[in-house]
Amino acid sequence: MILMLAGCYGSASVEPRGSTPPTPPPPEHDTRATPIRSEAMTLADFTRDIQTAPDAVAEGAAIKRLHSWLADRGLTFQTNSVRLETGTAIRDPAAGTERVRTTVSIFRGQQPIHEFSFVPRDNRNLALLGQ
Repeated sequence: MILMLAGCYGSASVEPRGSTPPTPPPPEHDTRATPIRSEAMTLADFTRDIQTAPDAVAEGAAIKRLHSWLADRGLTFQTNSVRLETGTAIRDPAAGTERVRTTVSIFRGQQPIHEFSFVPRDNRNLALLGQ
């Protein structure tokens, strides 16, 4: 008669009583703030593209890119335009021809994450922001 024994062999390390397992090393940076910081860096790029656009066509393209990027991430924005000469609020600046300064405030939920201002090269581009 042949008798076969089968079993498992394993190894486990046992910590001595009263000792605590080693703590993992801390992350190199605060990972909780990373998404906001990286978004802010990207938003700074969009801001620069809009503010330094060489002409109205480039400005419109930069605004479209910003708008698509915001929509893809579920971010919202609010705009406010004032007359450049007097600083008074203006309704429907995209329909007018007078020079305006537009401030764009960007939010994640109710948390503001970025704000910038620019003087549009062509007020009609403001329609791309819903103004």
